[in-house]
Amino acid sequence: MVVREALETIRGSVEKVAVLGDVHLGPRPRLDAFGHEARAFLRWLEQLLGSHDHLVLNGDIFQLDHELGRTEAAQERALERCLARVPGLRELLSRPRVHLVAGNHDPVTERVLGAVQAMVFEGLGGRLLVTHGDTYDPVISRAPVISRAASWVTGRMRAAHMPTFAGWLEERDITIKAARYAGPDSPYAQAAEGLMGQHGADVVVFGHTHAPCHHELAAGVYANPGAACGGREASLTVDLRRGSVALRG
Repeated sequence: MVVREALETIRGSVEKVAVLGDVHLGPRPRLDAFGHEARAFLRWLEQLLGSHDHLVLNGDIFQLDHELGRTEAAQERALERCLARVPGLRELLSRPRVHLVAGNHDPVTERVLGAVQAMVFEGLGGRLLVTHGDTYDPVISRAPVISRAASWVTGRMRAAHMPTFAGWLEERDITIKAARYAGPDSPYAQAAEGLMGQHGADVVVFGHTHAPCHHELAAGVYANPGAACGGREASLTVDLRRGSVALRG
């Protein structure tokens, strides 16, 4: 098993970084929100890596908390099944220019795959920080047990052959949170601005909310690529030379 530091820094002539997240690849087909054909998904990742200096998979790449067993051992077994669904994904994740950030639905990736809590890139004209962002979720921070239980229940619904209803509940949760906690004055934007000051970052990228955004704040840019689940090729490109952020998909 590979374990890395919580925050990893890449220094040098970094120019373009691609970020995507919230893929929600589960251990069993049709019982998750993944929605991609395996070969097409891997081909998309290869294309992003080919056109960028670095590729960051920013948390919740795997859906590991829908299993009946809630132990770390159960999540490790689920992770192995996830990786088997997309042949070549394990090898891609081991490449030096590919970086895995842990999310709230796949924390075991820190120990098993060497995922980190945050990535920092020092580029030719700026500094980028990427982290999943669940730490700043107002609902999780107030009621972490209830939040984890709700995710487990939707997983049990999928296992009980009610994926449509489970997906509807998840989408409703995302929509309600986006309406309440979006915009340049949201808790996420405020947290991003705090990280800009703490780490000297010009750009901060979160995932977690499934809501794409690009906000110019007083201290820098806060952005989110949205969710790359449901077959969507949602990502963003941070060009540190030009100081630009572009949402894609």
